[in-house]
Amino acid sequence: MIDLSAEKDRNFEVITIVSPDHKGEKDTADFIEWYKGLEYKNITVLLDEKGEIIDKARVRGYPFNLFLDSDLNLKKTVPGHLGAEQIRVFAEK
Repeated sequence: MIDLSAEKDRNFEVITIVSPDHKGEKDTADFIEWYKGLEYKNITVLLDEKGEIIDKARVRGYPFNLFLDSDLNLKKTVPGHLGAEQIRVFAEK
């Protein structure tokens, strides 16, 4: 996903949504401190501190992929790890 996030000529965005203190995730402060130690430069990370997104998408475990349209409507959910090419295929459907 990191390489995909750095690509310039794609017609979709790749973001990460973290739900601190939900489903075994670190709390917000611990996540931020942990993330600062990583070298991910091209990934947008959003915090879902109330767990609204994981509840709406019925996330049961991680990793979990959500595909949204340009109006942010949920179009597809795919549990499990996806490689860059798999993400491209789903995003371009």
